[in-house]
Order: sequence, then structure tokens, then C-alpha cells
Amino acid sequence: MVANKKKLKYLDCDVLITKCCDKLIALPKTFLSAVKDFDEIVLLENLEKPLIGVAQNAGKAVLLADPKFIIETKRRSSNIPKFLIFLEESDRNICLQIDEIIGLKTIKIEPESSKVGFGKKLTPLLRTKLGRQNLIYVKVEELFNSLMGDQNTIKKEKPVDFLKENTSIEENRTFLSFVTENEKFAVDIEDLNRVIPMKDIEIIDSFSGCSVPMANFSDSLCPFIGGGNSKYAFQAFFSSPLENEEGRHTIAIGSEKKCELHNVPKNNLVRTNKHDKIKQKKSDLSDLKNLFEGSSVFGFDSKNNEHLRVINLEGIDALKSLYPFSPTLKNVASGEIYETISFLTIHSDTYNYLLPLELLKKVSHSSEIKISKNQQQNMLGYTELENRVTAVFDLSVVLGGSDVSQRNFIIFFEISEIQAALAVPDINRISISRNLTHKDIRGDHAAKFQNVSAAKIVYSDKIYYQIDTEDLKERFLELSK
Repeated sequence: MVANKKKLKYLDCDVLITKCCDKLIALPKTFLSAVKDFDEIVLLENLEKPLIGVAQNAGKAVLLADPKFIIETKRRSSNIPKFLIFLEESDRNICLQIDEIIGLKTIKIEPESSKVGFGKKLTPLLRTKLGRQNLIYVKVEELFNSLMGDQNTIKKEKPVDFLKENTSIEENRTFLSFVTENEKFAVDIEDLNRVIPMKDIEIIDSFSGCSVPMANFSDSLCPFIGGGNSKYAFQAFFSSPLENEEGRHTIAIGSEKKCELHNVPKNNLVRTNKHDKIKQKKSDLSDLKNLFEGSSVFGFDSKNNEHLRVINLEGIDALKSLYPFSPTLKNVASGEIYETISFLTIHSDTYNYLLPLELLKKVSHSSEIKISKNQQQNMLGYTELENRVTAVFDLSVVLGGSDVSQRNFIIFFEISEIQAALAVPDINRISISRNLTHKDIRGDHAAKFQNVSAAKIVYSDKIYYQIDTEDLKERFLELSK
């Protein structure tokens, strides 16, 4: 007689199924706070992985992580992030960049034993199955703990003082450090809008009536303060929200060295000694070091034992003279701060084409796609995607040109229920401010590629052509005949 084995009890769990780097990832629905299209983010160097920068949600800066470091895999050039998923647990927040969203589903999860063996490393991942496919379930609480609470997960040699103690995020404040006149200062990331290399910003030295240069961020123009040897610039808010519009004035500040993030326990913040605090001189924007020191009311010590003063931009009277030249931007929660559109960029040896990212269904390396040859000279052949036979076209046939470089990628599109694939040399992803893009491409067209209208966009010193999707659809249909 065979003894009855004790049946395992599984827990039903509502999850959002996503895909990152070709891996299926399940995120518990209960921790989801927002799902957004991949929008403008601030990428920062010298962060402890998986953290790569800062995203914004509901007016707050949220640390951004790339799941490839969490699930320990590699991101191929065909794995393009299209979404930002914000997770929240006990006032702790983090954002994950995700390539694809599959949808909500209820899955069964085996409850873990409360007994943990000596020396056993806790992991925020649980590997299971979704049908026949491998599925990675993210244990969000343990993910937060591994990033923000467990000292053992923090390498000693990391260059940023991200977290030093086992504390919860509500006891911490996050600051961005920068360097002015060889002095290191910090600003609260709640006042931060973006960080950009100086090479990507146009500086206008003379501007009517303004005492300082202006920085052109392509989608906004604001006063710039900083030395000529600045390597980076960050755009920050330097006024309180207006009574009616909740808008805040913005300014660009140069940094002579790389900007870094510091997550500091509140107990480690030290108020500036009144005797040490340097008096602000009369409004003099040429003496930034003195102005910043005078505005500081507290600071903290970094891992390298450097004392960083946290500046209070709202408290610097000299900056108020720049209000007339500073754009007033609304809070992110209002949806009007730097609204951008994400595009897939197709690079040829002659042109850079832009197609809306939402049309993209899949990107694969050419070597991974089996194409059945046919007699139709206008197409490369047929392949299959999601049980649908799909025609594959060459970029030069669809849009013209004589680019003979190797076709490294096959891009699958769906335009108004028409599915087609395009063989292209190189691809990328880019986010461009909405006010630089074109609503009426046919009316604004600067070129036509095989009767496909395209509007010209100049962004970061490069020329792009925004393709009209309806014309592209008609071109696919024409070539299929």
C-alpha cells in the first residue's frame, strides 16, 4: 500500500505578465502603482546595479532599475524597452523598464517555507512555469529589501553611497550631487527634472535682457548657470508651485564632474552650523559657490567622507531675477511636463527613419527568422508570427535608396490590422518632445520615399524623418499585390 503524499497547497496570485530580454516576468498586481509608456528618464552613471537612473511618476522622482540585472541576463539590441512599470510597497517605490506587456493573469504560486537554512541567500525571484514557458515571479518585498535593506547585497567598492544601513525608504532622502568651482554640492531629487551631458545642449550666450546664458534642451529654453568647463547639466525647479497652475520655474545648472545619486538616512542629515554658514553676498550670480553655500541649511557625509551641502534653490534671492526668462513647467501629475513620444529609429547609410513605437510587435535578429522564399520580387518572402503568415520586405524596396549594408534585424509591425515585417540594417529607440513632432505628416512632409510621406525632425544635431504610417501601410499593400 502506497502512503498518500501530502498535497502542496498553491496560492492564487493575480500578476501582470511582462517580457524583458526575451524572459517572461510576473509582477504581483497588488504592488502595481502605475504603468506608463517609456518616457523621458534620467540615466545616471555610477549607480549600484540594477539601478540605472531616475523616472518620474505623479510628480515624484522614482529610482529606475533594469530587470536584466535582477534576472541576470543580457539585453540584446533587439530587446527595446517600451514601458515603465512603477511598483510601490510600504511607501517604497521603484520603476522597472520593460520590453513588452502580455497582460493580467492569475497564476498559482507555491508558498515558501518560513525556515531558511544557515547561509542560504534569500532571492527576490521565484522560477516557475506558465504553461510550457519558463516564468520568473518577482517577490516585490524581497526585491525592495535586497535593494534597500540588506547590507550584504551592497558591494563595498561601489562608488556611490546609495544605502549604508538597514533602513526603510521612508527614513531616507535621495540627493543628486554635482560639482561647482571644485566644490561638491547636492540637490534633492524631488527638485530634479533631468541630467544631460553638455554636448547634447546648445548654450546661447547672449539673450535679450538676461544676465546669464540660456540652455536649449530642444523642448525648452531656460537660464543656465555654471562654468565653461561643465561636463553635465541638470535641469531643476527653483521656485515654489504657483497658486493656480502648480507650475514651477526651471533652471539649468552645470556640473564640472559626473552627477551621482546619494540615498541618505534622515538621521544622517546634519544641520549647518550658524557660525559655519557663509553669509550670502549681494545678488551676484558669478559667485555660485558662495550662493550655494549660503542657501544650505543642512548636509550629509558621503561614503568618501566628503561633506556635501544640500542647496535650497528656492532660498537664493539672486535667482529670482531669472524668473522672467525661466519656463514655468507643470507638475508631472498634470501630464504636461515634457510630454514625449517614443519612436523606433531605423538607421540606413543615408537616412534615419522614425516609426511610432506602439506599432512595433517584435524585433528579431535576422539569423533567428526563417523566411520562405517566393516568386514575388517585391518581397523577401514569408515568415510566421503569432500563427499569422507575414510578408517580409526589404527596407530599400519599401522606402527606396541604395543601402546595401547587411540586414541585421527583422522588425514586425501592425498597422491598422495589417501585419508586415521589414528587414533593416540597424535600429534604436528614441524619445522626442511632442512639440517637435508632426501631427499632419502628409501636410508637413519634407520628403517622399516611394510615395511614403515623411516629415523632417532635427533632434540632437541629427536629422530624422517621421514616417506617415498610413502611407507606409498603403506601400506594404501595394508591394503585396
